[in-house]
Amino acid sequence: MNQLIDLRDLLAVYTRYKLLRPSTVRSYEDAIRNMERFALTSVRLESLNVDVLLSHRAWCLERMRPTSYNKHRRHLRALINFAIAEGRVQSQPFVKVGPAPVGAKRPKTVPSSWYRRTMTLLDSDSVSGLNPTKFWRLLFSVMHFTSMRRRQIVELKWEHVLLSRSALLMSSEGSKSKREWLVPVPAWISQALRELRSEIVLKSGLPVRPDDQVFCLPLLSLGRIKSPGMLDEHISRAFEALSRHLGYTVSAHRVRHTSATVMLERTGNIKAVSDMLGHSDIKLTASTYVHPRLGSLRRVQQSLTGYKIEQN
Repeated sequence: MNQLIDLRDLLAVYTRYKLLRPSTVRSYEDAIRNMERFALTSVRLESLNVDVLLSHRAWCLERMRPTSYNKHRRHLRALINFAIAEGRVQSQPFVKVGPAPVGAKRPKTVPSSWYRRTMTLLDSDSVSGLNPTKFWRLLFSVMHFTSMRRRQIVELKWEHVLLSRSALLMSSEGSKSKREWLVPVPAWISQALRELRSEIVLKSGLPVRPDDQVFCLPLLSLGRIKSPGMLDEHISRAFEALSRHLGYTVSAHRVRHTSATVMLERTGNIKAVSDMLGHSDIKLTASTYVHPRLGSLRRVQQSLTGYKIEQN
């Protein structure tokens, strides 16, 4: 550690000790690049004092949302904590440079009709940005019925598909909480997954292995995609294409929030919804992912005396 001179050096050592996902490493790199843009040079650890970090926070908040700054701050704080543990620096300046205040905003959702409209759209043999349509029809259906995150779709392997039980295992690899749990799927999705597996075998000429990716777009794209497997960005681009077709923004997060909201509103079973989402704390489900719809609030409001009195 004595040879470390800047944040990039520190990150190189940090990632040798910590088993981080590639996407997490990229987030750390983004935080460092942001600090370098502020400093207009590479950043030495010894230069990160309270005054510098206060100026950096003010600079960031003029250019990005508080949540984005707070994400950068968490990564930089973690790197400095690591440097402290290794004896490189003596104190943690972020103790005096807190996060930016963030209001509790309602999670963004999509109209509950998004799924029906999407299935109608994908009945066609070819849809711009969403080919093969059969593939995306199944992927969107799985996300709709399971509330899976984008990362969980990417990490879904055939060993996680329990066709005889019409269930999917949410693996720890794709889970924020590093937990595993089972979620059910409709029987017709199980059948569609069987058909997908058969199609992969037919096109690749090879048997499907347990650790193969379920939604492996490159195998079905006829050479148009060069990566060996499905990536997060492939799903993001598909949602961008779907958004253009539907006329409003649809994303993996918004679909997850919408499914959770609708399931709770129609069943009232918050424990089951929390289990479906894989939350370790039911309070997270109640406060973050699930919110009442205007119609529900209006029905409650109508119980008050005088609601239907007409004004002169």
